[in-house]
Amino acid sequence: MARDPMWNRLLFFAALGACEFSTELPADAPGPAITIGFADGASMADEKSSAHVITVRISEVSTRDVTVKYQIEGGTASPPADYDIVTPETMVIPAGQLEVTLQVRVKADTDGTEADETIALVLVEPRGAALAIGTEKHEVTIRARALPRVKFEITQSSAQEPGDATIVAVLDEASEFDITASFAVTSTATSGLDYTLPNGSVTFAAGTKMMPINLDVLDDALDEDNETVTLTLTSSTNSLIDTLQDEYIHTILDDLVDPPPTVQFQAPTSTHLENAGTVNVVVALSAISGRTITVPFLVDAANSNAIGGGTDYTIGTSITIAPGNMTGNVAVTIVDDTIDEPAETVEIDMQAATNATATGQLSHRLQINDNDVVCYGANATVDVCFDTPPTGAVTISGSLDTDGGLCAATQPVNWTDTQDAACVIAGATITVNGATKVFGSRPLVLVAATTLTVSNNLDGSSNEGAVSNGPGTPPNTCAGTA
Repeated sequence: MARDPMWNRLLFFAALGACEFSTELPADAPGPAITIGFADGASMADEKSSAHVITVRISEVSTRDVTVKYQIEGGTASPPADYDIVTPETMVIPAGQLEVTLQVRVKADTDGTEADETIALVLVEPRGAALAIGTEKHEVTIRARALPRVKFEITQSSAQEPGDATIVAVLDEASEFDITASFAVTSTATSGLDYTLPNGSVTFAAGTKMMPINLDVLDDALDEDNETVTLTLTSSTNSLIDTLQDEYIHTILDDLVDPPPTVQFQAPTSTHLENAGTVNVVVALSAISGRTITVPFLVDAANSNAIGGGTDYTIGTSITIAPGNMTGNVAVTIVDDTIDEPAETVEIDMQAATNATATGQLSHRLQINDNDVVCYGANATVDVCFDTPPTGAVTISGSLDTDGGLCAATQPVNWTDTQDAACVIAGATITVNGATKVFGSRPLVLVAATTLTVSNNLDGSSNEGAVSNGPGTPPNTCAGTA
């Protein structure tokens, strides 16, 4: 009897549910963006080379180790008679690094009859990266005839700006062929501003052994640290690079006529509300510097009434201004408290700076204005509070008072407790900066509270103000209107 198709479907899904699936990649799965390969497809050595180094490189830094194996794919040279590879078969590029080197030890021919020979290498079994197509193979040519070595005549020099430098590349012996040597330039100086020399090459004509490279050093007006320009030989034709003398460092000494800039506070004072958070006091230089400038400062406690250490504010002890910048910021973090208090000040004094001369405006007074509700007592029972601190004189009418009998007469019929009630008697006034608030025709009853909160911006209308249990709390139910 044929089985119901629906039954077959149920059996399939039941079996599927029993399977376990994982979307996790194995630990050695390569990241899709990282590839590995030889830095160059070919290189040259001769029987004087002894140690010949080949670079294996990944396309970008990895967060884990990357490994790869090499194999000898062929070639006309025969190990161990002609060469040995001293690097372990599995090469490791540690996490955070870009390359590893493979070292071939070339052996001299004893009878001098061999022709040029080759070694063919190939990378296999990468882990943590994928093989880069086209760079997985490398061929070493071992020349039977010794090749000239190219190097720098000396490896370092120095001169005060704007003194130029002539860097000399040399061969240990002349060749019957033209030889071209390429070099790369790196520097702590700025190309185009401190010096002029791009990456390039020099060509030795057949029979010549010496070629100059001109480094043009430029003069600038910056006070700056000494800087270096480094040349490194990277490749050559019909020759080999002498790796013991393949780098040249020229030091540019700053001239003594460039004075350091001066530094001072940009303004003598600043004012902030205490809820401003972190504010910046600007420190300004008279000119851009090429050095890192450190500016220390202290709080003058004798002329400050704000308390540091997190009570009213916090502040550091110094700032740094990076080369090329004209300003820096002293960060002051103001603490927003709930205390009704007068304005407070922080007096900041600049100390002697490093790589700049502190002069001019050496102190800054930062004023912290209170933002808390300000209360004024009309008598021992009733307070009048403002939601923002008044900017001028406050006058409170003497008719602002408590009157248990008057309160009882104006309360709703269900009002029974008069002991804790306070009243603003009809006609009471509050004046701020000449603007007067006149309360309504009936007394205003504050239930179980003795605080009346009004706006700082009085407009004289009879509806300005509110009854409150205290600053920041909702109004109570009241009899009468304000």
